[in-house]
Amino acid sequence: MCKTCGCGNGAAMQLELYVEDHDGRCRPQTLHARLMGAPGVLHVKVDEDAGRVLADFNPQQTSAQELERLAAEAGYAVISSEIREMDHQHGITAFLKRIAGKLT
Repeated sequence: MCKTCGCGNGAAMQLELYVEDHDGRCRPQTLHARLMGAPGVLHVKVDEDAGRVLADFNPQQTSAQELERLAAEAGYAVISSEIREMDHQHGITAFLKRIAGKLT
């Protein structure tokens, strides 16, 4: 088991979403915050111009369907999604989430 994020090696997945903001009222910061708040999410990158969202996550802690639901709750329509395995890696975000979890 990984000591940084708690996942098993090779357990990290990446979800690529293409989203649309139909009414122009959505905020990429809201989408980013919703996805980062989900358990097991290690990193989120939102490219507002392309309507592309990349989310690195641990499928043992959350599902791709849950992340799609969170994107919809943030006001975005999910046009397409693709899940792929990724090499196991960590950023400072995963470390900070782990520390925050121990403080609460």
